[in-house]
Amino acid sequence: TLIVPVVLWALQLQGIGGDPYAQHLAIGTSFAVMVFTTFSSMYAQHKKHAIDWATVRQMTPGMILGVLLGAATAKYMPTLALQVFFIAFLAFIALKTLRDSKPKPSRTLPALHGLTAVGTLFGAASSWVGIGGGSLSVPFLLYCNFPAHRAIGTSSGLAWPIAIAGTIGYFANGLHIANLPEGAAGFIYLPAVAILSIATILFA
Repeated sequence: TLIVPVVLWALQLQGIGGDPYAQHLAIGTSFAVMVFTTFSSMYAQHKKHAIDWATVRQMTPGMILGVLLGAATAKYMPTLALQVFFIAFLAFIALKTLRDSKPKPSRTLPALHGLTAVGTLFGAASSWVGIGGGSLSVPFLLYCNFPAHRAIGTSSGLAWPIAIAGTIGYFANGLHIANLPEGAAGFIYLPAVAILSIATILFA
């Protein structure tokens, strides 16, 4: 939610903010940066034994599928549509947070097929916004009565495969797009990846 607007701003400074694939470049770049930052977060949470790896293994296949499908369909979505979805998504998360609804004490994680479906949905939504899915997976795990620290840790374990899948998806789907700005590899803007990766890891 920070990197995507920052990359759009950087593209505008380069005079290419009006590129028809500007939002695609911002999302793909966000995923590429997250490959580094989410690994660091996942490793830190693993050392604290805060990750429920069984849940990660069950949800990851669906999330990867959702991200790849989302990246493939995003190729055919105009920048404005992706930007509207980005704004609507953040508004939804904000309203959900303000409601702060409490789950029933008896609620638990769904069975494997349910986790796969949820993971696919979260992966697709993440791929259209350019996030690691924490704003979806943490509330979902809390809704299923995970302890807060466990929900956050498990979400970090899910974020790294999402970042890898998103990077691959946006790279592959942008490879044959003509007239992308110089420095782009598929839908990934490499100068921004280099600077943001170093800066985010250093300051984190």
